[in-house]
Amino acid sequence: MHCSEFRTAISARVDGEALPPGIPGAALDAHLRECPACRDWGERARRLKVLAAGLGLGAVGDAGGGFGLGVVGDVGGGSGLG
Repeated sequence: MHCSEFRTAISARVDGEALPPGIPGAALDAHLRECPACRDWGERARRLKVLAAGLGLGAVGDAGGGFGLGVVGDVGGGSGLG
């Protein structure tokens, strides 16, 4: 399984949603123990959620103009979600 699939599961977990089919919580936890890039990505996602909640923005996604992706990149110091 690729990091992109685990990051979908991380996003679901951060948002309090069910994990995607085929990715049990134990598999996600094991991946996070072994993958520093996904651990960092998850931490940035959690910080973004807290930041957005503090600003009263609710969920921050891609509203069609790439805004959410840019915010993730700015908060994490990276290039968005990838």
